[in-house]
Amino acid sequence: MQRAELQAASRVTGRKSEVKGLRADGFVPGVLYGFGEDAQRIQIRMDDLQPVLKASHGTTLLIDLHVDEEKDPVVTVIREVQRDPLTRDILHCDLLKVDMDRKYHVTVPVMVTGESTGAKNFGGVMDQNIREVDIRCRPLEIPESYVVDVTDLEIGDSIRVGELTTGNEEILTREDVTIVAIVPPRTVAVAEEEGEGEEGVEGAEGEEGAEDGEDGDKKSEGGEESSS
Repeated sequence: MQRAELQAASRVTGRKSEVKGLRADGFVPGVLYGFGEDAQRIQIRMDDLQPVLKASHGTTLLIDLHVDEEKDPVVTVIREVQRDPLTRDILHCDLLKVDMDRKYHVTVPVMVTGESTGAKNFGGVMDQNIREVDIRCRPLEIPESYVVDVTDLEIGDSIRVGELTTGNEEILTREDVTIVAIVPPRTVAVAEEEGEGEEGVEGAEGEEGAEDGEDGDKKSEGGEESSS
C-alpha cells in the first residue's frame, strides 16, 4: 500500500494566540496520540501537509511521521482534519499512532474499469451500487483499492462483493452485496411501460364502446316496444 513521509515539530502550549501565530507562519497545529500514551502537541508545515492529505483522500495512507530530531519515525494515519467552514483552510490535524501487528477496521475504495459488452453493444447502463468496502487487516495488508473489470458483463450480469480478489484481509461487507450491475436501457423500459399503458387505454375504450352499444340496442328496442 501507499506510504508517505512527514516532518513535524513539538509545540509547548495550545493557547489560541500561539495557535493563531502558527497558522500565520504557515504551520498547522496538530495532535499525535495512540497506544494509551499522553497526546503530544505537534505542528506541521502547511506546504508539507497538503500533498499528503491529497494522497490520502479516499484511501488509508500510512505516514512515517518524523517528530523533532528523533531517529525512528512513528507510523501514523490521519485521524481527523478540521477546516474552516467558509475558506476550507486547514485549522487542525490529528494523527493516530499505528500498531503494525494489530488488525484495524478500514474502508477501501472500489474502482471500476473497462466498458461492458452489454453497454457497448446493446445500450445497457452500468449501475455502480457501492464505491467502497469495509475490511479488517494489519496495516501493511491494506490494499490501495479493489479493481473490478466489467468488460465481459452482459445486460443482466453483475459482480458482488464475494467475487473480489483478496489477500489476507477479512472482508466485512456482506458477500451478497452487488458492486456493479449492467441494467437494460432506461429508454426501452419507459417505452415498454408507455406501450402497456396505451393498450390498457385502448382496451378500456373498446369496453366502453361495447357497453354503449349494448345500451343503445336496449334503448332502441325499448323505443320499438313503446311505439307498438
